[in-house]
Amino acid sequence: MYEFVYSYKIRTFVYQRSMPIEVTRKEGENTGAFVYRFSKRIKQSGILKESKRRRFSARPENKGRRRKNALYRTDKEKEIERKKKFGY
Repeated sequence: MYEFVYSYKIRTFVYQRSMPIEVTRKEGENTGAFVYRFSKRIKQSGILKESKRRRFSARPENKGRRRKNALYRTDKEKEIERKKKFGY
């Protein structure tokens, strides 16, 4: 009476990419083969490289913070020089 249809679709969205990668499970295909095909498609598309590259990228510091850090460093350098001069 009722038919059960198994349809697996995995979609992956990537920054600056116009089309998502879509892999549909073939009829009679086991899960291991399906995951293998999906991971192969992801590797070929360069998504993994891109995500690994973006993973540890830091946001650029603003001018005020850079200036403040530079002033702190110069003050510390002067203080160290002064202490060396007096033998601390």
